Amino acid sequence: MARSPRPETDGGCSWELYSTSACHLCEQAVELLEQQLGPRNERWQERDIIEDEALVDRYGLRIPVLRHRASGRELGWPFDADTLRDWLQRAGAGRARG
Repeated sequence: MARSPRPETDGGCSWELYSTSACHLCEQAVELLEQQLGPRNERWQERDIIEDEALVDRYGLRIPVLRHRASGRELGWPFDADTLRDWLQRAGAGRARG
């Protein structure tokens, strides 16, 4: 279900977006991620929580949730472009420019 400009399935990405199909908030989060990470070629992967019961238990009521793999930090919805940009910088995208 990866809709990233640079989809990664081998674990080489820095960010994971937990979502599910038919989730309009998740679609909004994807658009924001593409705007923030795409121009910098930051890698991210969208993961459908419905495929994993543990993920449904953890994120079912919170999606969309963005997670920085290295630090484990998470950003849950709601967030806008400014909030996302600031969080990305703090969570690990030191190259982020706004």
